[in-house]
Amino acid sequence: MSSERTTTIDLDFRGCPECVGAFLVRTSAGPVLVEAGPARCLPALEAGLAAEGTGLHEVRELLLTHIHLDHAGATGACTAAGATAHVHPRGARHLIEPERLMASATRVFGSFLEENLGHLEPSPSERVRPVEDGERIVIGDASFTAVETPGHAAHHHAWLLEADGRREVFAGDAAGMRIPGTSFATLPLVAPEFDPQAWQASIERIRGLEPDALWLTHFGRVDEPMSFLDSVSRRLEAETALVSELLENADDVEIEDHIPAYRAWHHAQAETHQVDPALLDRHCPDLHFRSNLVGVDRWLRRRAARSSG
Repeated sequence: MSSERTTTIDLDFRGCPECVGAFLVRTSAGPVLVEAGPARCLPALEAGLAAEGTGLHEVRELLLTHIHLDHAGATGACTAAGATAHVHPRGARHLIEPERLMASATRVFGSFLEENLGHLEPSPSERVRPVEDGERIVIGDASFTAVETPGHAAHHHAWLLEADGRREVFAGDAAGMRIPGTSFATLPLVAPEFDPQAWQASIERIRGLEPDALWLTHFGRVDEPMSFLDSVSRRLEAETALVSELLENADDVEIEDHIPAYRAWHHAQAETHQVDPALLDRHCPDLHFRSNLVGVDRWLRRRAARSSG
């Protein structure tokens, strides 16, 4: 999926087409990469760049929406090749010293991390540039503005690209995920920073940018951004309510025990969008539902602690 300026590079995550992407943006000052993808997908990233007539060593600017390993895991390889990584200030130190991030990811993902995500290698501090909300980076004939968009993660930026008379937004996870070939939005409600109120505000902020298109890391270009953002907002409200109800009305039940009911609800929602159940299962395996249950559970516990305090 591409435009004259931007090409989506399919990173073939877990052997699943159109699951995780990175974006090659052509500028008069050279290629810019938005998102690095998982470390395990570095060969696919390099192959995708080569197919577009460039290579990792030609990329001097890397823009990250956030530092989760499916978005930023290959950052160390990119900075080793000469790129400067532009990232939210709260994410910068984890790119330089990734040990704490990797320890947390290992606890969450276990063997899945080694098999599918890989390890974030450290980047030299001079190759990591913290970027504040609203900061504008001009690269050749293109302008990129960082837009604070928490909710999925507290250290999340969307990037507004202004070029060729158009406004396009690289939304990371702030505009959710889309099952490819469909209009069905689904959401990563993951720990530890999931916050539905902040996320709804971020959706409104992206809407206020009046984008001509969205670019989703999961997955591809959305040419009707306002209607898609509407669906993401509705899905966020409905899915948070469903998972909260599952968790609050079942004491002494393991998180995994909620997965069948959650999956059944999700499939019923997707059916209204004519989504192939097998396609949905490829993009939303049990780990997706477990991660969302854990994320909402953490949010409910934080909310309860604030209320009691």
